Amino acid sequence: MCLLILIAEASPKGYIAGMNAEQDKLRVLHCLSRSQIGGAQRRVVWIAEPLRRHGIDSIVLFPKDGDREYADWLESMGLPYHRLPFAYLRGLRRIWNNARFGLTMPRVVRRIQRLLREERIDLLHVNGVTNLQPVLAGLRSGVPLVWNLNDLLAPRAYVRLVRPLMERPGVRIAVATEAIIDNYHLHDLPGWQYLPEISSPTPPRTGRNELRAALGIPVDAPVLGCVSNLVPLKGCVDFVAVAERLLAQNPRLHAVLVGGEAESQAGYAARVRAMVAASPHASRIHLPGFQNDVPAWLRTFDALLYPSHTEACPILVLEAMEAGLPMVLTAVGEIPRMVDGIDVPLVRPMDLDAMEQGARSMLALDEATRISLARDLRKQVAQHYSLEAMIERHLAMYRQLTEPV
Repeated sequence: MCLLILIAEASPKGYIAGMNAEQDKLRVLHCLSRSQIGGAQRRVVWIAEPLRRHGIDSIVLFPKDGDREYADWLESMGLPYHRLPFAYLRGLRRIWNNARFGLTMPRVVRRIQRLLREERIDLLHVNGVTNLQPVLAGLRSGVPLVWNLNDLLAPRAYVRLVRPLMERPGVRIAVATEAIIDNYHLHDLPGWQYLPEISSPTPPRTGRNELRAALGIPVDAPVLGCVSNLVPLKGCVDFVAVAERLLAQNPRLHAVLVGGEAESQAGYAARVRAMVAASPHASRIHLPGFQNDVPAWLRTFDALLYPSHTEACPILVLEAMEAGLPMVLTAVGEIPRMVDGIDVPLVRPMDLDAMEQGARSMLALDEATRISLARDLRKQVAQHYSLEAMIERHLAMYRQLTEPV
């Protein structure tokens, strides 16, 4: 890792990005460390058009692998993108993957530097604590960058090692939640800024009854739902376990877990499916897989249980708030701040008893209470997590880095 710091300290190669004089536009390269569609991937798409109206062109860079879903989405939105075969850190125990990360680092950094020149990039927006290759490429090329720290999964030892990069001139640190600052002890880091996620600006495309019919769920049956990729840190096993308890108590209740399977977590996904198959209530537990139209699925539920073990600022919770959906949430990351002052149950991760009690209370809400809760949730999103607020934060950060002092 020390070698990586030395690479970053090397002198720039002569290319200093600046406002593209020919087009009078700012060209931003959004760098993602995953190809699977998650919060950061969706945010990049959602902000691209509003930024374009402010004279900022967005280009996307993400890893090249066998997953085409994000590339197809970008193409459908007319967003230009590039894919490179670079590895990313997966935790200290993934020895081979992390060795590949280090061994391929110089080559990938050079390729990104070449891309910066060819695309005339004025600013980098790097998403992910461990997304180090574009950070190094930007520093070596003299391109200013926003480094968006939007997860809590990186080892603290790693963050201590790359801390000098965060303090370099031309680098602005953004955090999706102040919990990241607390977790990595970055309180004295100069100039960091709060950049939370946003709720989906896309209205539902499919009707509630249509989605229920596809799963064989009666229109008037109560539904407990969750939307999450089938990975351990999202607590999918906890959702199924709590759902089984509630299904045993209520013969009309159905449970729906919407989410795709990560190739690296195939064993965990198989465990979730096996739990469902072995349940005496398997006919009322539905696994529709990955779905693009998340707002529509949320409006199919009567209550949400989101049992994640760790989060920064989950877009899914914001989308559920926008849907006015009663919910039970784990008190991790930004979540307590997101629902501050609103009467929804916050529980400890893996506390199945508290999840069961909270879900039962949310499913039992009367109509007047549901309407009042929905109003409070939507008001919170509009005030603090709207697309308009997010665009203003992006513009302020970009201007600080690119406009002459």
